[in-house]
Amino acid sequence: MLFAINFHYIRPSLNFAYPSIFGKTQEQFKSQLIELKRFGNFIHPYELHERKKEIENKSEIFFIITFDDGLKEQYTFALPILDELNIPALTCPL
Repeated sequence: MLFAINFHYIRPSLNFAYPSIFGKTQEQFKSQLIELKRFGNFIHPYELHERKKEIENKSEIFFIITFDDGLKEQYTFALPILDELNIPALTCPL
């Protein structure tokens, strides 16, 4: 089973006059990823493409992480957490 999990804003703080919609602090983001690791395996988008049938037919749980909008803050604040937790990500240079 595959779950695609989408995040939007990943910021050090969400204390703004107009807080972000569905934003997460870096701590919240990391905590959620650690919790998800307890239930399944994260896969890279390329791996999903290459192993689609195999993944569809397995009973284990797979996660793929996506981000809305391609914001610089996702690269700045989220990618180091993904790297630290050894969670695959598709990135492009800024």
